[in-house]
Order: sequence, then structure tokens, then C-alpha cells
Amino acid sequence: MKTNQMKKVSSALVVAGSLALAGCNGGTSSSGGQNLTGAPISANAAKSLFAVNSCLTGKLNFSGSSVWYISGSIDITNNCSSDIDLKQNTVSFTSQDSKGNKVNAGTLNNWYINETGYKVVFAAGNGNQQIGTFSADNGNAVIKKGQTISFTGGLNLNGAAFDNKTAESSLTISGATPTPTPTPTPTPTPVPTPTPTPVPVPTPTPTPSPTVDCNGVVAWNADTTYATSGSKVVYQNVEYSNGWWTKGDNPAQNSGAAGSGKVWTILGNCSGTPTPTPTPTPTPAPTPMGSMSVVVDTTGAGCSGTACGTVTVNVTNSTGTSIANFTVPSASLGGTYTQPISNLAAGSYTVAGSTINNTTVSYNPAATASVTSGATSTVTVKYTQTTPVTTTGTATISLANNVPNYTGQLQVQILNVKNSNEVVGNYTITQGGSFTTAELPVSDDTHQYKVQLSSGIADPLAGLYYIESGLATLNIAKGSANTLAIPMVKSSIATSNVTLAISGLTASDKAGVTFSDSATKYSYVSYANQANGSVIYKIENNLNLGTSVAASGSNYKVNPITNTQTITSSTTISAAFESTTTVPTSASYDYIAPFKDYNNKIVLSLSGVTSSKSVSFTSNFKQKAGWGTCFGLSADNLDFTSTQSGSKYVNVIAAKDKTNWDGSTTAQSLDLTKSCDVMGTDSGAEVLPGVIDPIVYNVTVNGSTLAMKKPCAANNCKDPGNGYVNAGYYAQWAVWGRKYNPYNMPFNNINDIIYAFVGFNPATGDVKTLDASADSWGMSAVSRAMLQYPYMKAHLSFGGWTNNGINTAPMFEQLASSTASMNNFATQAIALMRKTGFTGLDIDWEWWSDYGNNVAPAKKMLAFYQILRTALDTAGQQDGKKYTLTIAVNGGSDRTLALEGKNVDGTSNGNPNAVSNFWAQVGGLMDYVNVMNYDYHGSWDAGNPAYFQANYDFQNVGSNKVGKDEGWSIKSSMNTYIARGVPAKKLVAGIPLYARTMTVASATNGGLFQSVTGAGFGDYENGILDYKCIINPVNDPETGCGSDKPIAGVKSLAFYSSTSNVTVFNQYGLEAMQPWAYSEQTKSFMTYDDQWSAVAKAKAVKSTGLGGTMYWELDGDAQNPQQSIIQAVKDEYNN
Repeated sequence: MKTNQMKKVSSALVVAGSLALAGCNGGTSSSGGQNLTGAPISANAAKSLFAVNSCLTGKLNFSGSSVWYISGSIDITNNCSSDIDLKQNTVSFTSQDSKGNKVNAGTLNNWYINETGYKVVFAAGNGNQQIGTFSADNGNAVIKKGQTISFTGGLNLNGAAFDNKTAESSLTISGATPTPTPTPTPTPTPVPTPTPTPVPVPTPTPTPSPTVDCNGVVAWNADTTYATSGSKVVYQNVEYSNGWWTKGDNPAQNSGAAGSGKVWTILGNCSGTPTPTPTPTPTPAPTPMGSMSVVVDTTGAGCSGTACGTVTVNVTNSTGTSIANFTVPSASLGGTYTQPISNLAAGSYTVAGSTINNTTVSYNPAATASVTSGATSTVTVKYTQTTPVTTTGTATISLANNVPNYTGQLQVQILNVKNSNEVVGNYTITQGGSFTTAELPVSDDTHQYKVQLSSGIADPLAGLYYIESGLATLNIAKGSANTLAIPMVKSSIATSNVTLAISGLTASDKAGVTFSDSATKYSYVSYANQANGSVIYKIENNLNLGTSVAASGSNYKVNPITNTQTITSSTTISAAFESTTTVPTSASYDYIAPFKDYNNKIVLSLSGVTSSKSVSFTSNFKQKAGWGTCFGLSADNLDFTSTQSGSKYVNVIAAKDKTNWDGSTTAQSLDLTKSCDVMGTDSGAEVLPGVIDPIVYNVTVNGSTLAMKKPCAANNCKDPGNGYVNAGYYAQWAVWGRKYNPYNMPFNNINDIIYAFVGFNPATGDVKTLDASADSWGMSAVSRAMLQYPYMKAHLSFGGWTNNGINTAPMFEQLASSTASMNNFATQAIALMRKTGFTGLDIDWEWWSDYGNNVAPAKKMLAFYQILRTALDTAGQQDGKKYTLTIAVNGGSDRTLALEGKNVDGTSNGNPNAVSNFWAQVGGLMDYVNVMNYDYHGSWDAGNPAYFQANYDFQNVGSNKVGKDEGWSIKSSMNTYIARGVPAKKLVAGIPLYARTMTVASATNGGLFQSVTGAGFGDYENGILDYKCIINPVNDPETGCGSDKPIAGVKSLAFYSSTSNVTVFNQYGLEAMQPWAYSEQTKSFMTYDDQWSAVAKAKAVKSTGLGGTMYWELDGDAQNPQQSIIQAVKDEYNN
């Protein structure tokens, strides 16, 4: 007899309370057969890592029938009256498919709530459990009282449906186990008050003035913007006044006395109310425990009392530790025995019973039980007597390959003809294959076997028909090699030619043909990829044949087309498909305003739908009748109509019926497999004078609205930044000399497009274009991308060093001198943002181009930023969206401190325009601060040592004056911004996609630290090279250099990098994260970034908690993914 081994099912993580180890419950009897219940036993307490959070409840839903991918959500609700930090909690559940295989949960997101993004990241627990930890982009993962936060995402499956029921029932939200309050030791003297274990005590609210009159003062609201300094609020019966713009800053946590530097100043208690004292953290109530009832059923064991031997049961927790065990009293053997176990923490426990001879052990509902707080779980251990041993044997069954084109499986049955052809085995087999049966009783007077193949095999195209030649006898003998080849014979019945005529398939569709017969005499070869046309099949006569022709597309009135008839002679079967106008849910649309096209048109295309009488689309322009063809018909065979709806237009393109020579008409349809040139984009799509940005918001075919085509659908449109900003500045002038097509922006690698630049009138604040043609192409590409990539953000950028050759710093200075001009700018900039579908504004106020550190215009900058922030928030509330504000700032610590009136050594720089807490205020106003960590050095350093233009840190610079004292490095600048109050997660490090070159006096160290004598060789201008020109020195503005001019110089460069001249590189460039090169031919030193340095900086961004990276400018990067800097950084963020 084979021993039945008990399998221990994987268990879930223990999530609450304490575990225990039990003693035994005795009692013996020789008679047995009694049904008894033992006294409860308690599990020994063992320290648990987690306790169930009674304030938080969760709801999980990943329901659906897909076996490859399923989307869903987990909702977390705070049911208590105070905010809770989710970072202190975990969420766990059993994550498995219907076959019991583990399913990784990955990361679920809430992209925007509480003014930031939240996520829960899951990792594997014990068995099939997944444990999730919470975080927020701003580091403050708080769930507010009464709030529900939904985390959404998807699960990758492997051929089996997700077990949503088990996941739902096992969902648990846990926090750290609270420290219990110890009991003091009593003494003969009066018993002292028990001293609790110390718990963190909130910082007391600073004592306010005695009393103030709070009548008429509004209560503080976390969602209200307090833009004007001096605004009064009441919070927890204390009155406060703000010093500057604020939103969401809790007064009790962000306040102090006047001059404290905090945003809120305490004015006093309302009406003499005592100073509010923080409520001490209460000692947590003990977590309710669960229990288990183990029922040992030996009624079917075939023994009783001491004849069964000794039966013990052991209970282990999820770590394999025994927490309870007991012995079944002899009096209960042959009957049932119930053992209660108490004091069990919520979690999973495995029950294991010892063996009784000649029995098998089973567990109901399973060996592993899930215990929940306050509830009892029951596990029954059942013993069943086994049957007597029978002598058995096996056989190997094989099937020859008579019909080569048939590759499917066939069913084989083993029949016991001595027992009314009882089926004793079911198997599958393929031609040319074999299988071995299970153990079968040897052939004898009660066991004689036949082998039955479920059907014959047919290939109608080849005219091959094979059937089993009777039922073969299978002999089973012990200890001998029993084999059988299923005997097959070719059918001798004549065939008839049956012509299958397929028609009506669209050009992109094929059909699959399958046959069957009413008696299941044969299993047939299937034929795929059949096109319109006729094929002759040889069908065995007198078959009642079933034919099914299924088109690969779904756009047909009848699909599949089926036919049944008895074949007695040659015949034709017709499968004529007729297209239907039903639109599949997968259908989509796309449009594009052709690059450098001046015809005021877009090209509209549809996929997943083949034909229709008409198409309608909603756009920001009114279409016009054009020329040429549209959806396969000439313009004179189409009707074009448009209806205005608010600021948009609903346009309809319909096919006219064709009039024949005899006066009759023939219906015509649009061929939606072809595109349509839609004219008239200048009628409404003008977003600025001369700037045409056509947008198609949706397309409708026969009442079904099509989704915009999403090129990122293959990876579920996952954000390429993976929690980090990966932003690129798009320079609109790159369409000219560099021939950069804005539709080629790396949308799959970036999550923020910063559009540089939009102009403005400094006297009035009016917004204007700097190049209408370039903006028409660039803005339309970005507007389209915003519909295609759900994760994408886009900012209209204003400023830069120059606008059309004019420095912008004095322009901003003039603009910010007038509140009316600033308000007008905000209104017009936001209007343009809304028209184009962008999501925010970016200000690049490079004041240092014209002003010294001692006059840095901090006050005007702050006033301007506050106006923009308030206007964007107002627009966001009106539109139900979150609009963002970013700025580009200097990468030198000296420039940073200048705005607060400081030098790098901490002394005053005498700046009358300074604001002492400028950066703390800016950090509250901005969504992100883009730091221009480049241009530290260049040809302007004539007479000084040559050094890197974008160094992360300084390495072995010796006494060389290369900006170390000024803080000209990424590391120094970021540390300065953080120290002055800008949250690290809002800081975005800049990476240049260009090199700077300098002529130097010596080749020592590859020109590094050598005296600069002027600008080095360049491409579009001396001293500058695009990164793509360095790695591909050919005359091709799109992929390499803009001319032949720099090619010889690039090819003469000797590189110092992670792979070339490594010893010198490690000495000076490793910590600086900067490669460099030297050209003996041109005497030029070149400082640049490559893939290695950019990835190294991205790693530093991650390790220091910064917000991400940005690039100036997109057109400078390599145009192939293998050498792209942006691609390399994106890959690092997703490692």
C-alpha cells in the first residue's frame, strides 16, 4: 500500500496579536468510540510583529475572468476622527490564482490625492501572501479622518483566473504592535500610580497671548488658499495670522511667536480659553484574539480505543513554530474528539494529525486554517480505513502518426469489459506519442481491458481518413512490460469534392475553417489564414458534415458562418461574410497635423473598424470640404457638416449614395481602413495669433465613441518616471536648423514636456508667440501627446536667457512691477494652457543674466509666483483638475543664497530686495523646482582653469578655483535648497544634452585644469556641441551634427570616461560624475554628459530623495535608444 502523505498548505502571514504553545489534554479508555470535547487549551504568547489597525478598513476588488491580466483596486478608509499616517501601516492579502499559484501584486497607485501622489508597493510574504507598504511623493502619506483613498493597478496572471474571493477575505491592514503599559510592582507603602511605558509626546503648542476676540474669524481649512499675508483663522480655539501665502499648513504644527520664521503667528486664545494641551497618546486597547476548534473524527478508522494506538495533533503558526498540541483520549478513538484552542492571534495555522495504521488522513476544509480576531475557525481531521491491497500493473499505449497535419490531442479510454465496459481510465494522446497508464488490477476473471480511441482522424484537404481497427485488447500483468499500439486503418469509403467558397472578408482579415460530423467519427485538421476564394476539400461520403468558417475580425453580421449537410456527391458550400457597423471596444482613432505643413489640415485615421456610413468627431475647429480623397471617397462623394457646441465643433463626414446611369442609387460607405485629410484647422484652432493647434477630442462611429490611440498601451501606459520626474525641455526653434520633428519627442521615456518658450509683453503681461509656425507644429504635437499618454504633463515655459535675442531678466523685472500686468499675464497664460490641453506653467526667470547677487529681485519674484499659484489653483477648482507650477532656477549655491540676502559664508550681501525665507515660501508655492545644474563653466572662463560644466561634486581640484567656494555643483546646490526650505522631493536635477568646449593652453590631464584661452570648436556656434553630434559625427542635423564643421574636431577627441583613460578619469571625474575629452587637433577641452554620468546622477537623485531629472534640450539627445541619455535614465528609474 502506498503511504498517503499529508501536504501542508502554504499559509498567510500572521497579522495580529500573540501566538501560543499549548499543553496536552489527557484521558484514556480501552473501549473507545465516545464523542468528547476537551477543555480549552490556551496558546502561549509569542511576540507578534503587527497589530490590526482598528481605524482603517479596506476593500479589495480584482474580479474578472481574464487569465492573463486583470485590473482592480484596493480602497483604504479611515473610520476614526483623526488623521493616520499610512506609512506606519501595512496592507496584506493572500494573492493567488485559481490554481493556487502566487500572483505578485506589484505597485498600486493613486496618482493624485491630498495634493500629491500615493502608492502602495507589495512584496512577497509567507506562502502566497503579499505585503504592501504605503508612501507618498511628498513624503506625507496621511489619510485624513473619514477619507477613502483608492489605489489602482493591475495584476499579471499566468493562464489562470485571479482568486478574488480569497484575496477579499484575507485583506488585513496592520500597524506596529503597540507597546503595552507595564504594571508597577506593589510595595508596603501606598501603591504608586503605575508608570506607563513612555510613548512619543507631541510637541506642545507654543503658549499664546492670554486672550483675543475671535468673533467673525473663520476656522482654518486645509483646502483653502490663504494668499494674503495677515489672514486670520481659528484652529483648536486659538487664533493665528499668516505671514505669507499658504495652503494646507496646519497652524498648530507650523506656528510660533512673531519673528519665529513660521508661516503662522499665534495671536492668542479665543475668549480666554486655556492654551490647548496636546492630548497624550493613549495606551492602545489589546487586540481581540481568535480561536480554533480542531475536530478529530476516527469513526471511519476501522478501530477504536487503544487498538488505534496513540493519536496526537500538532498546530503550527505560519513560521512553522508549534503553538499547540494535544493527544486524543483513547475513549474518543473510534468516535469524535473536539479540542478548542484559544488565545490565537489573527493569521494562518497548519493542523497535522499523526497516523493510524491502514488509514488515510484528510482535512476539512483544509489543513491550513485562517484565524480572525474575535472568531472561531474549525478544522476537521478525518481518518478513513483503506481498502485491501490489489496486485496491479501498468501499460504503455502509443499511436502512430498516420495523418501528419493533425496535431491535436485525442481522448483514450481504458474499459473493463468484465464490468459492463466500466471506464477505468481516461487519457489524452497525440499522434506519434504515448502515455503510461495508472496502476490497474492485473487481467483476471474480473478484469479484462479494451482500449478505445474517441474518434478517427481526418485531413479533408489531403483526403486522408483513418479510424481505429476495432477495440484492441490490453493485457495487464504484474512485473512485465505491457505495451499496446492502437491499431489504425485507412478508411475505404469514397470521397466527394466539396468546394468551400469564402467571400466578403476585409483585406486585413483571414478566416479559420473547421469541420465536424454528427457522429464524432473523426477529429479534423483545422485550416487557418484562409482568404477570400474557393478551396476544394475531399469529404468522405455519407458524413453528416458540419462546417464552420470564422473570420479573424469581428466586424461581420454573422461570424462564424456555419453549415450542416450530408455529403453524397460533389457540392459547393458558400461562406459569404457581410460587414456590420458594430464598433469593437478596441477601436481607436488618431490624428496628426503634418510637420511643416501649411495647408491647415490634419490627417485623421481610425483602427479596429472597417466601414461606416458616416463618422463624426469633436474638435476645436470647424472642418471644411477639402480635396483629394477622404476614407476612400473623393470629396465630391462626401457631405461635410459642422455644428458649434460651446468652444468646440461637432463635425460629420458622411458618404453620399451613388447615382447610377439609370437613375437608381447605390449605397456607399466610408472605407475606414484609409485615412482622411480634414481641412479647416484655421477655423477655431488658433490658440495665439498665427498659431494653429488643432485638437480632436473624440471620434464617434455609429453611436460608439472611440478612444484615442495610445502608443503606450503595451505596458499599460506605465509612467516612465516610476515615481520620479523625467522632464524634457522642448525648444520650439529646433524645428529649423536641427530639423527636429516634435512628433519624435521621446514620449515613452519622459513624463513632463516643458515647452520653451512662449513670449510675453513685459509692459502689459500679454502672452504672445515667438514663432507662429514653429509653435503651430510644436504645440500641436504636445497637445496630441497629452491625449495619448495618460501620465504626461506639459508646461508652457516663459523666459529663458533670451527671447529672440533679448534678455528676459529685465522683462520679468518690468512685468513684476505691476500687479495688473502680472494678473493679466496669469489670465492669458492659463487661457493658453487650457486651450492647448497643457497641465501647468513654468517660469524661467534667469535674473543673474543682468543683475548681481546683491540686487537679486526676490520680492518681485515672490509676488509674481504667488499670483500664478493662486490663479492656477482657482482654475483647477473650476476645471476639476490639478494645474502645476514649476520654475527653472540657478544651480549655484551663491545665486540661491543671494535671494535671501546671504553670501555663501553666511554674511549679508546687502541685497535690499532679499526675502529672508524666500526659498521656504517658494517651496510651498511650487510643485517642482527645476535646477539648472549645468553651464557652471565654459568659454567665458578665459584665464581660469578649465573645469566641468555639470559636475555632481568636486574631486581632487586642489587649489584650482573652479566654483567650489561658490557651491557650483549638483550636490552643493541641492543641499542648499533643502537647507533653505525646499522639500527634497520637489527638487529636479538638470542634465545637459550638449557639451561645452574651451580652447586650453595645455593637454595635461586631457586639458582639465588648464588655462582657458577661448571658445573651443563647435557646431551651430563655437563652444557648444549637441550630444548626438559627439556620438554620431556625421552631417545630419536630425541624428548627428548640423554641418561638416565640427566633424573633424569630434573625431580627433581623446575621451576620459568610465571606459576610456579610466585611471585619469577615476582621479578627477568619478565623484564629479563627469567625463571629458581633449582634441589635440583643435586644442579644445570638452566637458559633457554621457549615459554613464546621467545614470550616476539618477542614482544620486534616488538615494538622496530628490524629485527627478530634467534635460535641456530634447533635440540634443541621441535619436536611438541604445545611446540615448534619456532612455538610460528612464531605465534606471525602472530598475
